[in-house]
Amino acid sequence: MLKLLISLIIIVLFIQSVMPAKKSTNENCPIYSYKPFNDRSNILSSISNNTIISELSLIGTHESMSYITSDLKIRTQDISVTQQLMYGVRFLDLSVRYSKSKILEIYSRSVDLNFTLNNVLQTAAVFLQNNQQEFVIINLKYDGNVYSDDVYDEIFNNYLGDNDAESCQSFKNLNSCVIKNWKLQSTVESVRGKILLSTTDSLFSRCMFYINNECLLSNHVSPNFFGDGFDYYPIVNYKWMKYVVISTKDDYNNYECYVYDLSIYDNYSLFSQGFAKNGGYYSYSGQCIEPINYRLYNRYSNHRNASLTVILVDYVIPEIIDKVDNFNKNKLT
Repeated sequence: MLKLLISLIIIVLFIQSVMPAKKSTNENCPIYSYKPFNDRSNILSSISNNTIISELSLIGTHESMSYITSDLKIRTQDISVTQQLMYGVRFLDLSVRYSKSKILEIYSRSVDLNFTLNNVLQTAAVFLQNNQQEFVIINLKYDGNVYSDDVYDEIFNNYLGDNDAESCQSFKNLNSCVIKNWKLQSTVESVRGKILLSTTDSLFSRCMFYINNECLLSNHVSPNFFGDGFDYYPIVNYKWMKYVVISTKDDYNNYECYVYDLSIYDNYSLFSQGFAKNGGYYSYSGQCIEPINYRLYNRYSNHRNASLTVILVDYVIPEIIDKVDNFNKNKLT
């Protein structure tokens, strides 16, 4: 009986540790506010043409199209892709599925967002027609599983196609050029006005820039890296410590590219806008949670200035865009 009681207590404590923080009833937990967005359409335009991509710092949005849904378990952004680009986001993160109509549709956590990849590419193309000194990276990953070789082959033969060249191609009647196999050593001049496709999914790795082969992704760093006794909850602390350790430790110096995923959702915590930017929440330990976006703009320091750095966030704020962009200022024309 005693063993059963102890087991129940352990189970309860574990469930509490992995559940999301609750809305605070403690008035001491502050609500955070930020300055309004400004037009940053030309955020890369003044960078020297000879600068190579691996020397840049870029801000990205996690699940960039999720602003469409009102479901807070899925939604991770509150401004449209058009606004994201106008305000300075240059890395868009998309989850896709191949439909029976032989098109790639936008999904987020298995939910159909009723947009296609073509829609997003067209949005980026229109932006680039009006801002021809800019470029946009669009990162694709597959939402779900590809269940047969036939489906796999259809994606390539009917939609993406193999292309091992760096030259640009027309893409589904877009007026803008799409480069599927670009390089970190490409110059900014060579990619101005273009859409660069990348992927973190092995499914697409043979036809576009495969980030996993070229970059260190914070999501791929083992939790054991932090050592014994590290408190992995709330998820804000876990993601933040990953960023701090990877960006400062000499053990991780030898990469040309770093992708820091500072989004909040994972398998244990349902997403909360408060964790990302608003605050007003407390953890089960009773401590107020400082939002991860607030931490980032107050403490961000690009220790890998000679490498491409992509910061991927939920509910992007203007302070982060400006802070990350400041590290490109020494590369101006």
